[in-house]
Amino acid sequence: MTFSTERQPFTEFRSSFDTRANRFLYSLWFWIGRVPPETGKTCAEGFGSMVGARRRRSSRVGGQAMRVWSVAARLARVRWVAFSIAFLLLVPACGDESRLNSSPVPYPRVYAPDGKGYLTAVRQGKPLLHVEGSPYAMGFQHGFLLAEELSWTTSSEFYARLILGVAEIEDEQLQVLLRQLLDDSLLEFAVKGCRENEQHVPGAFLEEMQGIADGARAAGHEEVGYERILLINMAFDLILSFGYPLVMPLLPFLDDWPVHACDGFVAQGQATADGSTLMGRSFMFCAEFGKTAMLMERVPERGNRLVDVSFPGFVGVTVGMNDRGIGIGMDMVPAFDCLPLDFGMGCLLTARQILQETDELSEAVNLIRDSHRGVSWIYGIGDGRGKERGGAVVECSAHSFSVRYLDYQDPPGLPPGLPGQIERRQDLVTFANHYISPEMLPALSIAMKDTLWRYRTITGLALEAYGAIDMARAKDLVDYLHPPNYDYYQGKYVDGSRTVFDLTNLRYCSLYGAWSDPWAEGEL
Repeated sequence: MTFSTERQPFTEFRSSFDTRANRFLYSLWFWIGRVPPETGKTCAEGFGSMVGARRRRSSRVGGQAMRVWSVAARLARVRWVAFSIAFLLLVPACGDESRLNSSPVPYPRVYAPDGKGYLTAVRQGKPLLHVEGSPYAMGFQHGFLLAEELSWTTSSEFYARLILGVAEIEDEQLQVLLRQLLDDSLLEFAVKGCRENEQHVPGAFLEEMQGIADGARAAGHEEVGYERILLINMAFDLILSFGYPLVMPLLPFLDDWPVHACDGFVAQGQATADGSTLMGRSFMFCAEFGKTAMLMERVPERGNRLVDVSFPGFVGVTVGMNDRGIGIGMDMVPAFDCLPLDFGMGCLLTARQILQETDELSEAVNLIRDSHRGVSWIYGIGDGRGKERGGAVVECSAHSFSVRYLDYQDPPGLPPGLPGQIERRQDLVTFANHYISPEMLPALSIAMKDTLWRYRTITGLALEAYGAIDMARAKDLVDYLHPPNYDYYQGKYVDGSRTVFDLTNLRYCSLYGAWSDPWAEGEL
């Protein structure tokens, strides 16, 4: 399938759902498949295109994949036809967005062939993918339900647009050159680098990736292969493992360049309004991620249940929370101390392993410490339910490792030129894109003006709100750069995502897509 270069976020499909007929057809879209990526179609046109797409898809599905369709899955589809009729009769026509968001009627579900995984939406209209079962089953559900999206997010053009967005390359000639360089042969070379690090990835995650590829192919998208899924989960660390050492000598001359590379906080006790542990995470990446981001709820047969703000094809996690009250996100931090092309399983899969396997703060910290690391990272971790309730900022590189807990204080005699910690409260810690612990000096990193400014800003705002931080105030903290604030962002779409977790009560809210979109909210 050919994707438009102007693919719009899921929420924009809902602007025309202002009649009962439109809502009925919207429900049938879910029954037939999913909302198509083209936003210029009316409900009736979209319905017709999805019928054709489903027929085309079915004609390309092999014999084995066809046998996957169980009786239960077929009955589930029939059940949702009945639901669509009820949806038509019971839900009043409503063109007002706020009334639509407050509707008590849930969105329909599109089930995977096994009748367990499904695609739906939260109350605010943002898509949510639910997968459960064995690693392979979770992957197959993921791939089957998001096959069209995966066709786009594993393409060479998508990688080019990601790099253009992150590097903020506006020169047209440079854009053309990048697209010429970033062809399939270069991506295959990148895949080889990921293959060399497969040994560090838990077997269950590799099985899940294979399931994603098989699921997408069963849905008719043969171009989605295992190696591209592997790449999408490890590309961050692959690029940074050799990119950081190369760019470090240039950073002193690029001090005014806005890095746009994440910040956040963990607060609890006297810092929050009710003593709960709250974690905020600003994932500053690029608008292409924000347009394609979605919620994923994962229920593995072994390990913890988790929810994360994710991306089609991600087995790894950019920011997430498990049902034990552990939350995690990661921030970029340039440093010389990297191992080119020897990066382990990378930050995304490390975060996923922490959420799926750990119940306590110390377990999460130790998992990072004991892992094979080849890239410098900062991990923000919160624990809202364990015996070790609290928060930590893990600062690490290939050979150095340090932790700032909530009660961290700068040691006396701090070396000159090393940024010190601003927050000196026992129940608040903040982080951006530079090391603070002097133990990280051997990593040879540089704190640029942009990260120092953002660290001071978010810390100052957190200290001003100290004692009254609740979910609403936490949203303001992680979204302090919302346009037009500080003239930082100019575009229509969120550069990444902004997420808040209540790790004690297992609630979450996240902003992605357009800046004007409502926050997606829910609970585990």
